[in-house]
Amino acid sequence: MIMVESFLTREKYRFNYVARLSWSLILFTIVVYNFKGILLILSTSYLVYSILWAIAVELDAPLIHYQNTRYIRITFDAFFYTMVIYLTGGINSFLLLSYILFIMMASLYTTNRYGIYAIVICMIYYNAMLAMIYYNIIPSVNILANEIQSSVAITTTSVMFTNFILILVSVILHRITYRLYFKLNEKTNELQTERNVLKKWNELIEQDLNLARKIQIKLIPNKDPYPFIHSLYVPMEAVGGDFYDFIEFKESKDIGIFVSDVSGHGVHAAFITSMIKTLILQAGVIRNNPAELLRYLNKMLYGITADNFITAFYGIYNPLNHSITYASAGHNPPYVISGRNIIQLNKSKGIPLALENNDYLFSRGKDYKNVTYGMNSDDRIVLYTDGLIEEHVDDDHYKNFGELMRQEILPYAQSYSSKEIIDTLYTSLKKKSGKEHFNDDVCIICMEIH
Repeated sequence: MIMVESFLTREKYRFNYVARLSWSLILFTIVVYNFKGILLILSTSYLVYSILWAIAVELDAPLIHYQNTRYIRITFDAFFYTMVIYLTGGINSFLLLSYILFIMMASLYTTNRYGIYAIVICMIYYNAMLAMIYYNIIPSVNILANEIQSSVAITTTSVMFTNFILILVSVILHRITYRLYFKLNEKTNELQTERNVLKKWNELIEQDLNLARKIQIKLIPNKDPYPFIHSLYVPMEAVGGDFYDFIEFKESKDIGIFVSDVSGHGVHAAFITSMIKTLILQAGVIRNNPAELLRYLNKMLYGITADNFITAFYGIYNPLNHSITYASAGHNPPYVISGRNIIQLNKSKGIPLALENNDYLFSRGKDYKNVTYGMNSDDRIVLYTDGLIEEHVDDDHYKNFGELMRQEILPYAQSYSSKEIIDTLYTSLKKKSGKEHFNDDVCIICMEIH
């Protein structure tokens, strides 16, 4: 509530000084145009005072918040207005209604008493002026009209009438102004309360995202397991739905490479990747068989991922015969760079994980199948998620980065190391898309065949 009060106080003071500055400038313009000495000095002084007060408000000077300061300022302002009214004709002054503006400004303070005090002090000053004119203590003047009178016909009726009109209008406008401020204050408090709640929720969400980010960092390999394998992962948000992992088979020296892409983004997708990681660790010996591992993942994930599904590719590379045995669950087939030839591995029949149970897939002939592909020494194999190939590029010849990658990058990468290929792809993606942050998570893995 302190923040609300501070905000409201600043806005009230800002309205006050804007109104005061506006009035000061109007009066100064009138006076300058007529070149009137004492009134020019008075209006200039008030303009300077208004500017200094505006600066104090913007700097949030402690002086503006003191209660006594408010009473002193109201008293001073009322005196100034009275002097202006006196010098421009007294009871006949066209500036008599400036009292109304002043009382409305005073009504915007935190309590009723400041507006009531402004009404009382204005009436005291005004009637004191009329009494001094009536008893010829001071002359009736109108500097702007070049009139000085030793006496003026001030009747009881005229005094009572002007007092009644001024008090009536002042009280009505004071109540209207104060009620409007009260309503505004009430609504602002509600909005600030909602803002504080949203801020708290945002802080909690940010904490959850930071925790999820730390967890996800732990899920993916912190370093590439071999010098001839390199990887890159760039999530669209703080956390993403892409996941990859390497599985080392110490006895056979085989290398398992797993890549998956969860539909959607954010914490929910990241949570599913953590389940995939856990399931792979629990899979045991079936990790030796890509199709069996995908069946296992589908069995465990089906029915618990809500509306999310997962594309996945799992391949086991045999370094002895330079072959890779793989199975796919609707994932994009990897590219093999063999000299100047770019070969896309055959897409196996399996559909994405968590869409249908294994019995249904088997009955429809969509069960996950192993495929073996033989490669040559010095070939490169590039695995990726659809965030890479589906990104729009600013190029008249290509619809997306996938087409550009196949036609202009990979054919010239036969001599590149795995790291150089990934760096080239990522640099080109940023350049051609014109973005640092993409429309989807981007994951790239490249392996050199030795």
